[in-house]
Amino acid sequence: EWLALLTIFFKAVEFDALQDLEKALSSIAHWLLLAWFAVALINAIAARGVAGLSGERAGLRLRSLRLIAAWLVLLGLGLDLAETYLGQATVHEGVWFLFKLLALPLLLVLIAMWRSEVFRQLALEPQVPNWIKGALQHRKGLRSFASAAIGGAYLIVLRLQQQFFRSTSELDWGRRFQATLYQRELAREAARKDTIEGTPIDEALRARLLKGEGKIFKTVCKKEFERLTSLVEQDNIGVAAVVAERGGGKTTFLQRLATEFLDETLLLDCPFGGFEALHEALAEALGLVRPESTPADFRARAEETGLKVIAIDNFQRLSRPAKGGFLDMDRLATFVRGLEMPVLWVVAVDSAAWNYIRRSRAERIVLMEEIQLPPWTEDQIGNLLDLRCEEVGITPNFSELMLPQQVDAVDLETMAEHNRAGFRRLIWHASGANPAIALRLWANSLVVTEDGEYVVRLAEQQAAKELDGVSPVGLLVLRVIAQFDWA
Repeated sequence: EWLALLTIFFKAVEFDALQDLEKALSSIAHWLLLAWFAVALINAIAARGVAGLSGERAGLRLRSLRLIAAWLVLLGLGLDLAETYLGQATVHEGVWFLFKLLALPLLLVLIAMWRSEVFRQLALEPQVPNWIKGALQHRKGLRSFASAAIGGAYLIVLRLQQQFFRSTSELDWGRRFQATLYQRELAREAARKDTIEGTPIDEALRARLLKGEGKIFKTVCKKEFERLTSLVEQDNIGVAAVVAERGGGKTTFLQRLATEFLDETLLLDCPFGGFEALHEALAEALGLVRPESTPADFRARAEETGLKVIAIDNFQRLSRPAKGGFLDMDRLATFVRGLEMPVLWVVAVDSAAWNYIRRSRAERIVLMEEIQLPPWTEDQIGNLLDLRCEEVGITPNFSELMLPQQVDAVDLETMAEHNRAGFRRLIWHASGANPAIALRLWANSLVVTEDGEYVVRLAEQQAAKELDGVSPVGLLVLRVIAQFDWA
């Protein structure tokens, strides 16, 4: 406000006789007010709130800013006044040379002011390079100035890196970039030291971690679940497809639906064996006997039980990538049309198989709604890992990990919290946000020490280079095997 007021004043008031004095006063006022504003702004930004404006460190920061501002104001004023009264070229060089000489004592004063604080901050850092540790051995005398300067430069770069990663941690590419850095650092650390001693977890515990105890995540895919429940509440009749990659949470999604409409939903896992096996499973679930049961029996049983939804998981098992591979699916479509049951059929399909089914049999399936489940977020993957550990009663130890400290997305008080947050991000990235893959990676990362402690270490990753020499035909066969349960 003062800066704007003085600008208007000097523009409005002009005295020809005092023109040189007016320029000098205007220059002095503008530089002083600009420095005042800059110091206040930078100090407020660096403080990160009202709490950061008080305390010994805050006072040290403010004194340093004022000292630097005074040096810059004198430099700017010197150049302005030299230009106004004495000309530019030669005098400018003289002013620059003078203030370069003054920069050295200014730097020494700043180092002296911050020397003890730099050493204190470096002592609190859990990971410090060896060359910094060597510099920290000289904390007294003239050599301490060089050590403090090196340590201060290291801390400035470290804090700038941390601020960058905090700013980008809300973005998907930022999280993935951080996870890549974590993975590289863990791989280097594993190469530098021996593998953590311990045995892999037993198969029983592994199975419990992978399968869980039936607790349902209600915070995942909320919008998609609301779309599906609205179809049920409106008594829609037809077919709705729930599509996601294998392990993407389709089974959990259908279980949530069955829990929401407990007495009105029939949930089936499509068995191997084609249409006959599925038909038998459906009849058995409704309390009917095959092959005596007729479509009228199915309709009567559905009306008697108040059935609104029939959900079929792993629907892709009815198709095969071969000649006649859609015969069972065609038989099911004919069977459903003949039943004329007033229910909503919900089928869960792997995304890769769904593309194949939709292109080949779109005219046979009267699709009402296609619901694509999104990938899980980092927090959802982390909460899933925590839930499974809580269910099986284990507390993992992250102390053996060494993650890069500069990639912290948030301020964490302990190294264990830092390692835990970083490893969760690594699991989320390596799994492609797939919960089933994340659980497998998590189970592979746990070892049991001799004293019964569960320690987290970097699981061995399969090298992608092993597939580089495989022919396109071989890759196509592998893709089919991965996409279809029948293969």
